[in-house]
Amino acid sequence: MPFPKIPLPGNMILTGHTPGPSTNANPTLLQQIASLLPLKIRERKPEEAEQRPRACVPSSPSISIPVAISIPDDISIPDDISIPDDIWRDIAKRLDLRAWKAFREVSTATNAAAPATAFEVHTRNDLILAQQLKVFVDGHITKLIAKNCFLGIAEVKDLAANISITSLDLACNNIGDEGAQALAANTSITSLDLAYNRIGPAGAQALADNTKITSLDLAHNTILDEGAQALAVNTSIASLDLASNRIGTAGAQALADNTSITSLDLAHNWIRDEGAQALAANTSIISLDLAYNSIGAAGSQALATNTTITSLNLAHNWISDACAQALAANTTITSLNLAHNWISDASAQALAANTKITSLDLEGNWIGNAGAQALAANTSITSLNLGSNEIGAAGAQALAANTSITSLDLGGNEIGDEGAQALAANTRITSLKLFNCGIGPAGRAALEAVRDRFELCRESLAWRTRHPGSALTARRDRRGR
Repeated sequence: MPFPKIPLPGNMILTGHTPGPSTNANPTLLQQIASLLPLKIRERKPEEAEQRPRACVPSSPSISIPVAISIPDDISIPDDISIPDDIWRDIAKRLDLRAWKAFREVSTATNAAAPATAFEVHTRNDLILAQQLKVFVDGHITKLIAKNCFLGIAEVKDLAANISITSLDLACNNIGDEGAQALAANTSITSLDLAYNRIGPAGAQALADNTKITSLDLAHNTILDEGAQALAVNTSIASLDLASNRIGTAGAQALADNTSITSLDLAHNWIRDEGAQALAANTSIISLDLAYNSIGAAGSQALATNTTITSLNLAHNWISDACAQALAANTTITSLNLAHNWISDASAQALAANTKITSLDLEGNWIGNAGAQALAANTSITSLNLGSNEIGAAGAQALAANTSITSLDLGGNEIGDEGAQALAANTRITSLKLFNCGIGPAGRAALEAVRDRFELCRESLAWRTRHPGSALTARRDRRGR
Protein backbone atom coordinates (compact mmCIF):
# COMPACT_ATOMS: atom_id res chain seq x y z
CA MET A 1 0.00 0.00 0.00
CA PRO A 2 1.19 3.59 -0.49
CA PHE A 3 3.15 5.04 2.39
CA PRO A 4 0.93 7.58 4.24
CA LYS A 5 1.86 11.18 3.57
CA ILE A 6 2.64 12.03 7.18
CA PRO A 7 5.79 12.81 9.21
CA LEU A 8 7.20 9.80 11.03
CA PRO A 9 8.00 10.03 14.75
CA GLY A 10 11.25 11.91 15.10
CA ASN A 11 14.48 9.92 15.07
CA MET A 12 12.75 6.55 15.16
CA ILE A 13 15.16 3.61 15.45
CA LEU A 14 14.50 0.02 14.37
CA THR A 15 16.89 -2.65 15.59
CA GLY A 16 17.51 -6.27 14.63
CA HIS A 17 20.08 -8.58 13.05
CA THR A 18 21.34 -9.12 9.57
CA PRO A 19 23.02 -12.33 8.31
CA GLY A 20 26.82 -12.52 8.54
CA PRO A 21 28.94 -12.26 5.37
CA SER A 22 29.48 -16.03 5.22
CA THR A 23 25.80 -16.91 5.03
CA ASN A 24 23.37 -17.11 2.13
CA ALA A 25 20.28 -16.21 4.14
CA ASN A 26 17.50 -14.22 2.53
CA PRO A 27 17.39 -10.48 3.27
CA THR A 28 15.78 -9.68 6.59
CA LEU A 29 12.79 -7.40 6.96
CA LEU A 30 15.10 -4.78 8.40
CA GLN A 31 17.11 -4.84 5.19
CA GLN A 32 13.92 -4.58 3.16
CA ILE A 33 12.76 -1.56 5.17
CA ALA A 34 16.14 0.09 4.65
CA SER A 35 16.05 -0.51 0.91
CA LEU A 36 12.47 0.63 0.44
CA LEU A 37 12.62 3.91 2.31
CA PRO A 38 15.68 4.02 1.39
CA LEU A 39 17.97 4.13 4.42
CA LYS A 40 21.34 2.77 5.46
CA ILE A 41 21.81 -0.13 7.84
CA ARG A 42 24.50 0.51 10.44
CA GLU A 43 26.00 -1.48 13.26
CA ARG A 44 23.89 -1.27 16.37
CA LYS A 45 25.24 0.77 19.26
CA PRO A 46 25.52 -0.89 22.68
CA GLU A 47 22.97 1.49 24.22
CA GLU A 48 20.35 0.65 21.59
CA ALA A 49 18.61 -2.33 23.15
CA GLU A 50 16.94 -4.67 20.74
CA GLN A 51 13.18 -4.28 20.59
CA ARG A 52 10.82 -7.23 20.86
CA PRO A 53 9.57 -9.23 19.10
CA ARG A 54 12.71 -9.98 17.09
CA ALA A 55 11.05 -10.54 13.76
CA CYS A 56 14.26 -9.88 11.83
CA VAL A 57 16.52 -12.35 13.63
CA PRO A 58 17.80 -15.00 11.20
CA SER A 59 17.73 -18.69 12.00
CA SER A 60 21.39 -18.74 13.10
CA PRO A 61 21.92 -15.83 15.50
CA SER A 62 25.50 -16.93 16.21
CA ILE A 63 26.58 -15.83 12.76
CA SER A 64 24.51 -12.66 12.58
CA ILE A 65 25.36 -9.01 13.06
CA PRO A 66 23.34 -6.72 15.39
CA VAL A 67 22.26 -3.73 13.31
CA ALA A 68 19.94 -0.75 13.36
CA ILE A 69 18.48 1.86 11.04
CA SER A 70 17.50 5.39 11.97
CA ILE A 71 14.48 7.06 10.42
CA PRO A 72 14.93 10.85 10.75
CA ASP A 73 11.86 13.04 10.98
CA ASP A 74 12.85 14.94 7.83
CA ILE A 75 13.07 11.87 5.60
CA SER A 76 11.97 12.37 2.00
CA ILE A 77 9.70 9.54 0.85
CA PRO A 78 9.08 8.98 -2.87
CA ASP A 79 5.47 9.35 -3.93
CA ASP A 80 5.36 5.98 -5.65
CA ILE A 81 6.83 3.88 -2.82
CA SER A 82 4.79 0.88 -1.67
CA ILE A 83 5.32 -0.76 1.73
CA PRO A 84 4.45 -4.50 1.84
CA ASP A 85 2.08 -5.67 4.57
CA ASP A 86 4.71 -7.82 6.26
CA ILE A 87 6.94 -4.77 6.74
CA TRP A 88 4.05 -2.74 8.11
CA ARG A 89 3.43 -5.53 10.61
CA ASP A 90 7.10 -5.64 11.54
CA ILE A 91 7.21 -1.91 12.22
CA ALA A 92 4.10 -2.12 14.36
CA LYS A 93 5.45 -5.08 16.37
CA ARG A 94 8.84 -3.54 16.91
CA LEU A 95 7.44 -0.26 18.18
CA ASP A 96 4.72 -2.03 20.17
CA LEU A 97 2.31 0.66 18.96
CA ARG A 98 -0.94 -0.64 17.56
CA ALA A 99 -1.71 2.85 16.33
CA TRP A 100 0.42 2.04 13.27
CA LYS A 101 -2.12 -0.50 12.11
CA ALA A 102 -5.06 1.68 13.09
CA PHE A 103 -3.58 4.68 11.33
CA ARG A 104 -2.96 2.69 8.18
CA GLU A 105 -6.65 1.75 8.13
CA VAL A 106 -7.70 5.31 8.82
CA SER A 107 -5.31 6.69 6.21
CA THR A 108 -6.74 4.36 3.60
CA ALA A 109 -10.31 5.14 4.56
CA THR A 110 -9.86 8.92 4.53
CA ASN A 111 -9.01 8.74 0.85
CA ALA A 112 -12.09 6.65 0.13
CA ALA A 113 -15.58 7.82 -0.72
CA ALA A 114 -16.69 7.20 2.88
CA PRO A 115 -13.84 8.30 5.21
CA ALA A 116 -13.38 6.58 8.56
CA THR A 117 -14.81 8.56 11.46
CA ALA A 118 -13.80 6.48 14.51
CA PHE A 119 -10.38 5.78 16.01
CA GLU A 120 -9.42 3.59 18.98
CA VAL A 121 -6.15 3.50 20.90
CA HIS A 122 -5.11 1.08 23.63
CA THR A 123 -2.11 2.72 25.33
CA ARG A 124 -0.86 6.19 26.12
CA ASN A 125 1.90 5.73 23.54
CA ASP A 126 -0.73 4.90 20.93
CA LEU A 127 -2.43 8.22 21.55
CA ILE A 128 0.82 10.17 21.53
CA LEU A 129 1.83 8.58 18.24
CA ALA A 130 -1.61 9.20 16.76
CA GLN A 131 -1.29 12.87 17.70
CA GLN A 132 2.21 12.99 16.15
CA LEU A 133 0.75 11.49 13.00
CA LYS A 134 -1.87 14.24 13.03
CA VAL A 135 -4.70 11.73 12.94
CA PHE A 136 -7.17 14.15 14.53
CA VAL A 137 -6.40 17.41 12.74
CA ASP A 138 -8.01 16.75 9.37
CA GLY A 139 -11.57 16.74 10.73
CA HIS A 140 -12.33 13.19 9.58
CA ILE A 141 -12.08 11.57 13.00
CA THR A 142 -15.08 12.51 15.13
CA LYS A 143 -15.05 9.59 17.60
CA LEU A 144 -12.10 8.61 19.80
CA ILE A 145 -11.95 5.67 22.22
CA ALA A 146 -9.00 5.68 24.62
CA LYS A 147 -10.03 3.52 27.57
CA ASN A 148 -7.57 2.52 30.28
CA CYS A 149 -4.59 4.22 28.62
CA PHE A 150 -3.08 5.82 31.75
CA LEU A 151 -3.33 9.24 30.15
CA GLY A 152 -1.60 12.20 31.73
CA ILE A 153 -3.16 15.62 32.15
CA ALA A 154 -1.13 16.86 29.16
CA GLU A 155 -2.80 14.37 26.81
CA VAL A 156 -6.24 15.17 28.25
CA LYS A 157 -5.71 18.90 27.72
CA ASP A 158 -4.62 18.24 24.13
CA LEU A 159 -7.84 16.33 23.53
CA ALA A 160 -9.85 19.06 25.25
CA ALA A 161 -8.46 21.53 22.72
CA ASN A 162 -9.59 19.41 19.77
CA ILE A 163 -12.55 20.88 17.88
CA SER A 164 -13.43 17.98 15.57
CA ILE A 165 -14.05 15.13 18.05
CA THR A 166 -17.71 14.91 19.02
CA SER A 167 -17.65 11.53 20.83
CA LEU A 168 -14.89 10.86 23.40
CA ASP A 169 -14.47 7.79 25.60
CA LEU A 170 -11.76 8.17 28.28
CA ALA A 171 -13.08 5.63 30.78
CA CYS A 172 -10.60 4.20 33.32
CA ASN A 173 -7.88 6.84 33.00
CA ASN A 174 -7.92 8.48 36.45
CA ILE A 175 -7.99 11.98 34.95
CA GLY A 176 -9.47 13.44 38.15
CA ASP A 177 -11.13 16.80 38.59
CA GLU A 178 -8.40 18.62 36.66
CA GLY A 179 -8.97 16.50 33.57
CA ALA A 180 -12.74 16.88 33.82
CA GLN A 181 -12.39 20.63 34.16
CA ALA A 182 -10.22 20.77 31.04
CA LEU A 183 -12.71 18.73 29.02
CA ALA A 184 -15.60 20.82 30.29
CA ALA A 185 -14.22 23.77 28.30
CA ASN A 186 -14.47 21.87 25.01
CA THR A 187 -17.19 23.08 22.63
CA SER A 188 -17.42 20.21 20.12
CA ILE A 189 -17.89 17.08 22.28
CA THR A 190 -21.51 15.95 22.58
CA SER A 191 -20.92 12.44 23.98
CA LEU A 192 -18.42 12.02 26.83
CA ASP A 193 -17.56 8.87 28.83
CA LEU A 194 -15.51 9.52 31.96
CA ALA A 195 -16.41 6.45 34.01
CA TYR A 196 -13.83 5.26 36.58
CA ASN A 197 -11.79 8.48 36.61
CA ARG A 198 -11.71 9.60 40.27
CA ILE A 199 -13.82 12.63 39.50
CA GLY A 200 -15.36 14.43 42.47
CA PRO A 201 -17.86 17.25 42.96
CA ALA A 202 -15.52 19.86 41.46
CA GLY A 203 -15.20 17.98 38.18
CA ALA A 204 -18.93 17.37 38.00
CA GLN A 205 -19.65 21.04 38.63
CA ALA A 206 -17.35 22.05 35.78
CA LEU A 207 -19.00 19.59 33.39
CA ALA A 208 -22.41 20.89 34.45
CA ASP A 209 -21.50 24.28 32.97
CA ASN A 210 -20.90 22.75 29.52
CA THR A 211 -23.82 23.39 27.16
CA LYS A 212 -22.83 21.07 24.28
CA ILE A 213 -22.72 17.65 25.95
CA THR A 214 -25.91 15.65 25.48
CA SER A 215 -24.65 12.25 26.73
CA LEU A 216 -22.46 12.07 29.87
CA ASP A 217 -21.18 8.96 31.65
CA LEU A 218 -19.67 9.58 35.10
CA ALA A 219 -20.30 6.11 36.52
CA HIS A 220 -18.03 4.85 39.30
CA ASN A 221 -16.69 8.21 40.43
CA THR A 222 -17.41 10.12 43.66
CA ILE A 223 -19.39 13.19 42.65
CA LEU A 224 -21.69 12.88 45.72
CA ASP A 225 -24.89 14.89 46.17
CA GLU A 226 -23.06 18.15 45.39
CA GLY A 227 -22.07 16.93 41.93
CA ALA A 228 -25.54 15.56 41.21
CA GLN A 229 -27.14 18.82 42.27
CA ALA A 230 -24.84 20.77 39.95
CA LEU A 231 -25.61 18.49 36.99
CA ALA A 232 -29.33 18.74 37.69
CA VAL A 233 -29.22 22.39 36.60
CA ASN A 234 -27.75 21.54 33.20
CA THR A 235 -30.25 21.76 30.33
CA SER A 236 -28.36 20.10 27.47
CA ILE A 237 -27.69 16.62 28.88
CA ALA A 238 -30.29 14.06 27.80
CA SER A 239 -28.50 10.85 28.84
CA LEU A 240 -26.77 10.79 32.25
CA ASP A 241 -25.04 7.84 33.93
CA LEU A 242 -24.20 8.45 37.60
CA ALA A 243 -24.07 4.85 38.82
CA SER A 244 -21.89 4.26 41.90
CA ASN A 245 -21.28 7.86 42.93
CA ARG A 246 -22.45 7.87 46.56
CA ILE A 247 -25.48 9.95 45.65
CA GLY A 248 -28.22 10.13 48.24
CA THR A 249 -31.76 11.40 48.50
CA ALA A 250 -30.77 15.05 48.07
CA GLY A 251 -29.03 14.38 44.77
CA ALA A 252 -31.96 12.33 43.47
CA GLN A 253 -34.44 15.02 44.44
CA ALA A 254 -32.43 17.64 42.56
CA LEU A 255 -32.20 15.46 39.45
CA ALA A 256 -35.95 14.89 39.63
CA ASP A 257 -36.48 18.59 38.89
CA ASN A 258 -34.47 18.41 35.64
CA THR A 259 -36.58 18.53 32.47
CA SER A 260 -33.98 17.65 29.80
CA ILE A 261 -32.77 14.25 31.00
CA THR A 262 -34.54 11.35 29.29
CA SER A 263 -32.20 8.52 30.37
CA LEU A 264 -30.89 8.39 33.95
CA ASP A 265 -28.76 5.70 35.61
CA LEU A 266 -28.48 5.96 39.39
CA ALA A 267 -27.71 2.30 40.14
CA HIS A 268 -25.56 1.47 43.18
CA ASN A 269 -26.26 4.68 45.07
CA TRP A 270 -28.21 5.61 48.21
CA ILE A 271 -31.45 6.83 46.64
CA ARG A 272 -33.92 4.93 48.87
CA ASP A 273 -37.68 5.51 48.91
CA GLU A 274 -37.54 9.29 49.27
CA GLY A 275 -35.37 9.68 46.18
CA ALA A 276 -37.51 7.24 44.18
CA GLN A 277 -40.65 9.13 45.12
CA ALA A 278 -39.14 12.38 43.88
CA LEU A 279 -38.03 10.79 40.59
CA ALA A 280 -41.49 9.30 40.11
CA ALA A 281 -42.85 12.83 39.72
CA ASN A 282 -40.50 13.62 36.83
CA THR A 283 -42.14 13.75 33.40
CA SER A 284 -39.13 13.77 31.05
CA ILE A 285 -37.30 10.57 32.05
CA ILE A 286 -38.17 7.56 29.92
CA SER A 287 -35.34 5.22 31.00
CA LEU A 288 -34.52 4.93 34.72
CA ASP A 289 -32.06 2.57 36.45
CA LEU A 290 -32.37 2.40 40.24
CA ALA A 291 -30.84 -1.01 40.88
CA TYR A 292 -29.13 -1.52 44.26
CA ASN A 293 -30.71 1.47 46.02
CA SER A 294 -32.64 -0.02 48.99
CA ILE A 295 -35.98 0.95 47.47
CA GLY A 296 -39.07 -0.60 49.03
CA ALA A 297 -42.83 -0.20 48.98
CA ALA A 298 -43.13 3.59 49.07
CA GLY A 299 -40.62 4.19 46.29
CA SER A 300 -41.75 1.41 43.96
CA GLN A 301 -45.43 2.19 44.34
CA ALA A 302 -44.74 5.83 43.52
CA LEU A 303 -42.84 4.81 40.40
CA ALA A 304 -45.77 2.63 39.39
CA THR A 305 -47.87 5.79 38.96
CA ASN A 306 -45.41 7.44 36.55
CA THR A 307 -46.72 7.69 32.98
CA THR A 308 -43.55 8.56 31.02
CA ILE A 309 -41.02 5.90 32.03
CA THR A 310 -40.82 3.05 29.53
CA SER A 311 -37.71 1.28 30.87
CA LEU A 312 -37.35 0.72 34.63
CA ASN A 313 -34.66 -1.23 36.51
CA LEU A 314 -35.36 -1.98 40.18
CA ALA A 315 -33.13 -5.05 40.51
CA HIS A 316 -31.58 -5.83 43.90
CA ASN A 317 -33.95 -3.73 45.99
CA TRP A 318 -36.70 -4.58 48.48
CA ILE A 319 -39.58 -5.11 46.05
CA SER A 320 -42.34 -7.29 47.55
CA ASP A 321 -45.35 -8.88 45.93
CA ALA A 322 -47.47 -5.81 46.70
CA CYS A 323 -44.88 -3.57 44.99
CA ALA A 324 -44.62 -5.79 41.94
CA GLN A 325 -48.39 -5.96 41.61
CA ALA A 326 -48.55 -2.16 41.66
CA LEU A 327 -45.94 -2.00 38.91
CA ALA A 328 -47.89 -4.60 36.93
CA ALA A 329 -50.77 -2.13 36.69
CA ASN A 330 -48.57 0.45 34.94
CA THR A 331 -49.40 0.85 31.25
CA THR A 332 -46.33 2.71 29.92
CA ILE A 333 -43.43 0.51 31.04
CA THR A 334 -42.25 -1.83 28.28
CA SER A 335 -38.98 -3.01 29.88
CA LEU A 336 -39.02 -4.00 33.56
CA ASN A 337 -36.21 -5.48 35.65
CA LEU A 338 -37.18 -6.82 39.10
CA ALA A 339 -34.33 -9.31 39.42
CA HIS A 340 -33.24 -10.41 42.90
CA ASN A 341 -36.13 -9.07 44.91
CA TRP A 342 -38.88 -10.77 46.96
CA ILE A 343 -41.36 -11.75 44.26
CA SER A 344 -43.45 -14.93 44.21
CA ASP A 345 -46.00 -16.57 41.93
CA ALA A 346 -48.61 -13.95 42.83
CA SER A 347 -46.49 -11.19 41.32
CA ALA A 348 -45.67 -13.24 38.24
CA GLN A 349 -49.38 -13.81 37.68
CA ALA A 350 -50.08 -10.08 37.99
CA LEU A 351 -47.26 -9.20 35.59
CA ALA A 352 -48.51 -11.81 33.15
CA ALA A 353 -51.72 -9.82 32.78
CA ASN A 354 -49.80 -6.74 31.63
CA THR A 355 -49.94 -6.33 27.84
CA LYS A 356 -47.36 -3.53 27.44
CA ILE A 357 -44.22 -5.17 28.82
CA THR A 358 -42.01 -6.74 26.15
CA SER A 359 -38.86 -7.33 28.22
CA LEU A 360 -39.18 -8.77 31.76
CA ASP A 361 -36.35 -9.81 34.10
CA LEU A 362 -37.41 -11.74 37.22
CA GLU A 363 -34.16 -13.59 37.90
CA GLY A 364 -33.38 -14.63 41.46
CA ASN A 365 -36.87 -14.48 42.96
CA TRP A 366 -39.29 -17.09 44.34
CA ILE A 367 -41.30 -17.94 41.25
CA GLY A 368 -42.42 -21.51 40.71
CA ASN A 369 -44.39 -23.44 38.11
CA ALA A 370 -47.60 -21.49 38.73
CA GLY A 371 -45.89 -18.18 37.97
CA ALA A 372 -44.15 -19.57 34.91
CA GLN A 373 -47.40 -21.02 33.59
CA ALA A 374 -49.10 -17.64 33.99
CA LEU A 375 -46.29 -15.85 32.16
CA ALA A 376 -46.44 -18.46 29.40
CA ALA A 377 -49.94 -17.24 28.54
CA ASN A 378 -48.70 -13.69 27.93
CA THR A 379 -48.38 -12.72 24.25
CA SER A 380 -46.50 -9.39 24.48
CA ILE A 381 -43.28 -10.47 26.21
CA THR A 382 -40.43 -11.25 23.81
CA SER A 383 -37.53 -11.36 26.29
CA LEU A 384 -37.98 -13.21 29.60
CA ASN A 385 -35.42 -13.98 32.31
CA LEU A 386 -36.56 -16.42 34.99
CA GLY A 387 -33.12 -17.68 35.95
CA SER A 388 -32.52 -18.91 39.52
CA ASN A 389 -36.13 -19.33 40.57
CA GLU A 390 -38.04 -22.51 41.56
CA ILE A 391 -39.38 -23.56 38.17
CA GLY A 392 -39.56 -27.21 37.23
CA ALA A 393 -40.45 -29.23 34.16
CA ALA A 394 -44.11 -28.16 34.20
CA GLY A 395 -43.18 -24.48 34.09
CA ALA A 396 -40.67 -25.02 31.29
CA GLN A 397 -43.20 -27.01 29.28
CA ALA A 398 -45.72 -24.21 29.59
CA LEU A 399 -43.17 -21.61 28.47
CA ALA A 400 -42.22 -23.82 25.53
CA ALA A 401 -45.75 -23.43 24.20
CA ASN A 402 -45.53 -19.62 24.20
CA THR A 403 -45.55 -18.01 20.74
CA SER A 404 -44.04 -14.56 21.43
CA ILE A 405 -40.87 -15.17 23.48
CA THR A 406 -37.65 -15.12 21.44
CA SER A 407 -35.14 -14.82 24.30
CA LEU A 408 -35.51 -17.04 27.38
CA ASP A 409 -33.25 -17.62 30.40
CA LEU A 410 -34.15 -20.50 32.74
CA GLY A 411 -30.68 -21.08 34.15
CA GLY A 412 -30.60 -22.40 37.71
CA ASN A 413 -34.03 -24.04 37.54
CA GLU A 414 -34.51 -27.80 37.81
CA ILE A 415 -36.40 -28.26 34.51
CA GLY A 416 -34.84 -31.67 33.77
CA ASP A 417 -35.08 -33.65 30.54
CA GLU A 418 -38.81 -33.09 30.10
CA GLY A 419 -38.46 -29.32 30.23
CA ALA A 420 -35.45 -29.33 27.91
CA GLN A 421 -37.20 -31.52 25.35
CA ALA A 422 -40.24 -29.26 25.34
CA LEU A 423 -38.07 -26.14 24.83
CA ALA A 424 -36.18 -27.83 22.01
CA ALA A 425 -39.48 -28.15 20.13
CA ASN A 426 -40.14 -24.39 20.30
CA THR A 427 -39.36 -22.77 16.93
CA ARG A 428 -39.53 -19.08 17.93
CA ILE A 429 -36.86 -18.95 20.62
CA THR A 430 -33.49 -17.83 19.23
CA SER A 431 -31.68 -17.17 22.52
CA LEU A 432 -31.89 -19.89 25.18
CA LYS A 433 -29.86 -20.14 28.40
CA LEU A 434 -30.10 -23.30 30.46
CA PHE A 435 -27.09 -23.30 32.78
CA ASN A 436 -27.40 -25.72 35.69
CA CYS A 437 -30.86 -27.03 34.91
CA GLY A 438 -30.46 -30.69 35.86
CA ILE A 439 -30.65 -31.80 32.24
CA GLY A 440 -29.70 -35.39 31.51
CA PRO A 441 -28.67 -37.25 28.32
CA ALA A 442 -32.15 -37.21 26.77
CA GLY A 443 -32.59 -33.49 27.23
CA ARG A 444 -29.08 -32.71 26.00
CA ALA A 445 -29.67 -34.83 22.90
CA ALA A 446 -32.88 -32.94 22.11
CA LEU A 447 -31.14 -29.58 22.46
CA GLU A 448 -28.11 -30.66 20.46
CA ALA A 449 -30.40 -31.71 17.60
CA VAL A 450 -31.71 -28.14 17.18
CA ARG A 451 -28.57 -26.23 18.14
CA ASP A 452 -28.17 -24.78 14.64
CA ARG A 453 -31.48 -22.99 14.99
CA PHE A 454 -30.09 -20.80 17.75
CA GLU A 455 -27.99 -17.76 16.91
CA LEU A 456 -25.91 -17.65 20.09
CA CYS A 457 -22.56 -19.26 20.72
CA ARG A 458 -22.07 -22.57 22.52
CA GLU A 459 -21.22 -20.84 25.81
CA SER A 460 -24.52 -18.93 25.89
CA LEU A 461 -26.57 -21.91 24.73
CA ALA A 462 -25.31 -24.21 27.47
CA TRP A 463 -26.70 -26.81 29.79
CA ARG A 464 -25.12 -28.74 32.62
CA THR A 465 -26.22 -31.31 35.12
CA ARG A 466 -26.23 -29.93 38.64
CA HIS A 467 -26.93 -31.22 42.10
CA PRO A 468 -30.64 -30.79 42.88
CA GLY A 469 -31.30 -27.68 44.95
CA SER A 470 -27.81 -26.22 44.61
CA ALA A 471 -28.87 -22.90 43.06
CA LEU A 472 -31.79 -22.56 45.49
CA THR A 473 -29.58 -23.33 48.48
CA ALA A 474 -26.98 -20.77 47.41
CA ARG A 475 -29.67 -18.11 46.93
CA ARG A 476 -31.18 -18.75 50.35
CA ASP A 477 -27.75 -18.61 51.96
CA ARG A 478 -27.12 -15.24 50.29
CA ARG A 479 -30.38 -13.85 51.67
CA GLY A 480 -29.98 -15.36 55.10
CA ARG A 481 -33.10 -17.51 54.85
